[in-house]
Amino acid sequence: MGEVAQLSVYVLAKDVGIAPCPDDGVLTSCTCKPRIRAGAGIGDWVLATLPKRFGIGRVAYVGHVAEAIPTGDFAERWPGRADALYRGGAAGQLVHRGGAYHAASDLRKRDLSVRRCLRFEPFWYFGGLGPELSERLTEPCHYRQGQATRTLEGERLEEFRGWLAKWPPGVLGEPREKEEGERWRGDMPYLRRVVDPGGGSPQTDGPPVPPAMPPSRCGGRTRRAVAPRRRSC
Repeated sequence: MGEVAQLSVYVLAKDVGIAPCPDDGVLTSCTCKPRIRAGAGIGDWVLATLPKRFGIGRVAYVGHVAEAIPTGDFAERWPGRADALYRGGAAGQLVHRGGAYHAASDLRKRDLSVRRCLRFEPFWYFGGLGPELSERLTEPCHYRQGQATRTLEGERLEEFRGWLAKWPPGVLGEPREKEEGERWRGDMPYLRRVVDPGGGSPQTDGPPVPPAMPPSRCGGRTRRAVAPRRRSC
């Protein structure tokens, strides 16, 4: 029997740069899509396409699962990542670190229904309007709600690898909804940069501060900026 690869496929309805998170040239998935975070094993592949309105088979990212990290350990390892949303608390509980992103109880419950984060290596994060798959490779894509698992083997597996070989791995684009992502990030207290009173150097993950959305101007009058809609990924 030849080599077989497992591929999880889904539609990335919104890409704000947090789920998945391409910060600092590392691609991780720590919120949303609990079934994929639970079921994808080391060595499996994850492929997310853009919604149909952008064209069938247009890819947002492809990642090879290199590591699975307990959610409780993730923020200790990478405290300055946008998706390091939960820290360990008393009696093994996980605590939301602040800000509006996934602050709602139902979103926190979904995130923490699987306490497992994925790190991808290698990965191809295209962001924006990524390239289109070949016609043969669009067949495994999944355009219904949720996600699906496919098997790649033989010629199709080789074609998949050949398609990926057209681009160098890494962060190749910016999030499709980058501006919305920046608003979410600006509300995360652990990402705010504060000045160390002793040395004046900027640091992250400082003490929580009250959320503040930057004002915007319209017709010469200042108005309060509207927070992003609740759906984030």
